[in-house]
Amino acid sequence: MELRHLKYFIVLAEELHFRRAAERLGIAQPPLSKQIRDLELELEVKLFERNQQRVLLTKAGKVFLKEVRLVMAQVNIAVTRVQQAHQGGAAKISIGFSTPAQQVLAKVLASLENFIPKLQISLQELNGLEQLAALRGNKIDLALGYLPDVTLLQRDKLEIKAIHSEKFYLAVSEQYSIQPLTREFDQLDSTAKDLPSQDQDSGELITDSKIVLSVNTLNSETFILAKEQWGDFAEIRLLEVLNQINIKPGKIQEVSKMETALSLVAQNLGVTIVNSAFYSFKKSGVCYVGLQKSLIKKDIGLIWRKDSGLESLEKIVGSIKSELLENS
Repeated sequence: MELRHLKYFIVLAEELHFRRAAERLGIAQPPLSKQIRDLELELEVKLFERNQQRVLLTKAGKVFLKEVRLVMAQVNIAVTRVQQAHQGGAAKISIGFSTPAQQVLAKVLASLENFIPKLQISLQELNGLEQLAALRGNKIDLALGYLPDVTLLQRDKLEIKAIHSEKFYLAVSEQYSIQPLTREFDQLDSTAKDLPSQDQDSGELITDSKIVLSVNTLNSETFILAKEQWGDFAEIRLLEVLNQINIKPGKIQEVSKMETALSLVAQNLGVTIVNSAFYSFKKSGVCYVGLQKSLIKKDIGLIWRKDSGLESLEKIVGSIKSELLENS
């Protein structure tokens, strides 16, 4: 068994199509078929189920894929470190990050430097669309931000890894009517996993501060959207979050800066959703109500190209996620 057998296997497992896999590898289809057959004969295990209509991984193939990816990642890390030692230079990586990702950027950089000593990192601040364009054009190796739609991942052959679940807050004026929670939930710790997140019967939203907000009231509210926070497709991203808590805004008022949005909130001209990155933007006359993470699923993560030539990225990204979880 040679490394090329493993590389061919990984590509075919990702494409599940012999012609596309062969094109991606830059070889003809018959040699690819032969290499896969040779690998299966050596392992004495069938890795793929194939017929004229489709190619599928067997159960054994799925297990083998997971293990082989780790092996190839470690091989590439070893090659990188050996070349670095021989050349007396440092490995390089370019990262495009978006505004929401700033809250985890420092931890990601520290984790990368721990994993690859003397790593040279170049940074660019890019929104989501700019990140995808930069990845396609080989301008960056990694993107850090909100994870893109799955259709974009398939089209652009991208890999992703969620590393941080976003925390959101509802910012309201001090004049806004909020009601302390007084029913039986009062006795629950606000951080407890079994704290009810939404009372469907009463139309109330229960926050992690044990405060009840009327969904009906919020449905009629003006929501102020700060493009600085949401980036490209700002209104769509805000509506995705509101939809997860069953809120249909009466009106959406778009502004450029979060500072402007909070000034309008302070004057009771609307409410806004604030993420962790902007939570520190304290504004006189504004109250923040934390929304439970169990209510809203919005992940920040790392994105990279499958065919980037940096196979070690998957291992590196796994290390970053592990370190962030340990330190969270």
